[in-house]
Amino acid sequence: TGLLKKNNHNVYQTQLYAYAYGLYELEMVKKDELINLVLCYIDEKQLVEEKVSFENVNNFFQKLFPDLNSPWKINTSFCSVCEFNLICQKNNQ
Repeated sequence: TGLLKKNNHNVYQTQLYAYAYGLYELEMVKKDELINLVLCYIDEKQLVEEKVSFENVNNFFQKLFPDLNSPWKINTSFCSVCEFNLICQKNNQ
């Protein structure tokens, strides 16, 4: 990856958690074993490591999914680039 920033770290972390979840679900890693996740920030010569369990990964996605299952919630940080910005109901309130 490039430089370490909070917003891109969260995206990369979610991606690694998805890979870990897949390893557990495909039974390539036993659910009682830990997985070592490593983000390599090449430009900064920095490694960010985290050991996760199946429980950690599962809890991570349980917290994430409620937002994904609530399409009526508006992420206002996305409004400036949203193709529906001009007709969005949030602009009519």
